[in-house]
Amino acid sequence: MYDYFESHALISEDTWYQIQKYCNFSPEAMKQSRQCIKADLEALRNVEFLNIYNIYAPNCFNYSVTAKPKPGSILNFDPCSNYYVYTYLNRPDVQAAMHANVTRLTHDWERCSYIITYWNDSPYTIIPVLKELMENKLRVWIFRISYRRGAMVCIRKATMDDLLAMQACNLLCLPENYQMKYYLYHTLSWPQLLYVAEDYNGKIVGYVLAKMEEESNECHGHITSLAVLRTHRKLGLATKLMKAAQAAMEQVFGAEYVSLHVRKSNRAAFNLYTETLGYKIDDVEAKYYADGEDAYDMRKQLKGKQNHHHGHHHHNHHHQHGGGCCSGEPRSAEPRGEAKSDPKASTKSESKSGS
Repeated sequence: MYDYFESHALISEDTWYQIQKYCNFSPEAMKQSRQCIKADLEALRNVEFLNIYNIYAPNCFNYSVTAKPKPGSILNFDPCSNYYVYTYLNRPDVQAAMHANVTRLTHDWERCSYIITYWNDSPYTIIPVLKELMENKLRVWIFRISYRRGAMVCIRKATMDDLLAMQACNLLCLPENYQMKYYLYHTLSWPQLLYVAEDYNGKIVGYVLAKMEEESNECHGHITSLAVLRTHRKLGLATKLMKAAQAAMEQVFGAEYVSLHVRKSNRAAFNLYTETLGYKIDDVEAKYYADGEDAYDMRKQLKGKQNHHHGHHHHNHHHQHGGGCCSGEPRSAEPRGEAKSDPKASTKSESKSGS
């Protein structure tokens, strides 16, 4: 639910992060932390006036109840229907007919009770009940609620097993393509910087290919390639992939900044980098791409410079396989010529993602 709220811009990314960090949604959780409760209340405040089951439904602006019920319709949804149910189930004659409220409660019936704050007779799942019913030959009507694509996608570190799927995603999305040995070079040198977006069926629907820049006096990372399949765009996956790679550059390698190139005509990617991720144009490289199009050379400052000396403790380990950075030692050069030897291969970074 909270993933859905965040990806649809109903709650802030910070609120979503606090919920993921501090809330325990396991069946054994009896009490939530103060930080979790605070973040949960903030999320509920943000969606207070929305129908969370249909965020595009209209709001109810007339709470009065008519003498005769309005005819229901799936096509013409009535946003005030909850008030009709509340009024109806609190009528004394209705409660008497249902043998309800025989103790004459001092409060009204509510869909969600704020009087009863905790009970322990509510199962975590009804699957055992369904199994028991079906085992006793009772018919059960099970319907499937349409899932939202983005809520069923996880962002994780890439492995060797993902490389073919990453290459396939690249071929579908981008004109800048790479030989498999270029993917291997990245994953062997900087395994911490490669991330994929995987859907609930195990399909790779997006990736970010990143590295630490070796031919530079400054310690900085570079986004080689970013892509998300068209079927999964506008779900925040590109943003999450980028942030995961950026965080790894900063935390593992102590990077001072991260750079990338983007086509001048790619407005969707340009807006993602500038408006969502905070990149700025550092330069314009004329005829950067094979078809002669110019590229924006963009940069985003990180906080890695503050941890520069701390980063030295890590980099000698990476240097052994050519992935060193900021160590001041000679580094092996990236096989750029090999990557370009295939007419389809290119070392030019680009993205096709949506946000």
